[in-house]
Amino acid sequence: MDLSKFTTPDWLKVGGALGVFVFGMFAWASGGGETGGNAFDFTFTGTIPWLLIVAAGVVSFLLAAGVMKRQPDGPPWDLILLAAFGLGAFLIVFRLISGPSFDTPLGTFEADRGPGLFLSAFSAALAAVGALLAVSAGGDETRPR
Repeated sequence: MDLSKFTTPDWLKVGGALGVFVFGMFAWASGGGETGGNAFDFTFTGTIPWLLIVAAGVVSFLLAAGVMKRQPDGPPWDLILLAAFGLGAFLIVFRLISGPSFDTPLGTFEADRGPGLFLSAFSAALAAVGALLAVSAGGDETRPR
């Protein structure tokens, strides 16, 4: 495996996905001096984008390292990865804007945003920018097969 083949967009995608992988486990909510909740406490805006971004990061790494080969008549990987990173980043940023909330038997509890949510949103945006740069650089047409 030759890491010198990695381009800047590849590093952004893989690094952003690694950040979401790690920071998704940090506290996404805080309040009253307490922190808690992580990506897996928010199914639609936490777990699903976490899975999308981590899976797209693994595929990005395998493609950049040459373990997975791009086929001439194969899928347009750069567009697929842009869609996965973009949707994942959108959902996490939506959670960041709307803020974390929890349903309890006593009603809905609104919490402050925790450090894990901010770091996950930044990492997701970083990965989405890397995917956008890969597509704008010519996408699969300019990549070695």
